[in-house]
Amino acid sequence: MDTFVVSTPRELASIAGDHTPYKFTTREVAMTGLPRFDRLREVGLRFPPERRDLVLVTPTWRDNLVPPVVPGTQKRVADEELLRTEFVRTWLAYLADERLAAACAEHGVTLGFLPHPILQPWLPLMDLPAHVHPLTYEGHDPQELFARARVVVTDFSSIAFNAAYLERPVVYYQFDTESVLGGGHTGRPSYFDYGRDGFGPVTGTRDDAVAATLEALAHGPAPQPTYQARIDATFPERDGRCCARVVARVLETERLRSDLPPVPTPTPPTSPTVTVP
Repeated sequence: MDTFVVSTPRELASIAGDHTPYKFTTREVAMTGLPRFDRLREVGLRFPPERRDLVLVTPTWRDNLVPPVVPGTQKRVADEELLRTEFVRTWLAYLADERLAAACAEHGVTLGFLPHPILQPWLPLMDLPAHVHPLTYEGHDPQELFARARVVVTDFSSIAFNAAYLERPVVYYQFDTESVLGGGHTGRPSYFDYGRDGFGPVTGTRDDAVAATLEALAHGPAPQPTYQARIDATFPERDGRCCARVVARVLETERLRSDLPPVPTPTPPTSPTVTVP
């Protein structure tokens, strides 16, 4: 592999730094940002604070809960057994919380539920509260949904990076951390620590998740200062030139591989921490 592009300084250090699981160096790896972030930025600029009308609840899926892929397709049968799992019941309880419904009404925002694409076949089967608006990837522009968000509530999803890139407040609701990071899903513990590096408060109970969401709504459309500092450290360049940097890197790698300037081995940057009074 000649060209390996990454998005953040910490990601760069996790791949090209010393003592990582990877064999790549800064000769191959460059921090350019993702090309899709250019369009995300453009869409975000169309939604100033007064147009952000959505509390976007968007959990990821769980590998140990859904049935296997149907052979020869990329689809899964919507087994209703999933609806009786702790995962679905816990998210439905959060969505049904009366305090959350009242806060959304007070701030004039819609409570929208956008489960991961793998979970979309189950969405019509879920008994959502009347005040919750079901959202699908089909027929919607996901980047526009992120841009409309007043607050994004997720669990372990990388969607939080999209929200952070747009400077939208984030709340993490992680009630099953031990299961997810202990082999119950496709992920595992990594360089990214949600408590240390995350773009919003990490909660483990419904009450705490609701309280964090209400606090984010009350604070306004921008992240709180601690999390804004983390966003700024994670995305030092949000200038709409990710595509240009990727193209330049590819051309440089192909044409001048032997003449690439040396780049020091990266080390993980210090992440701003939360001060608890």
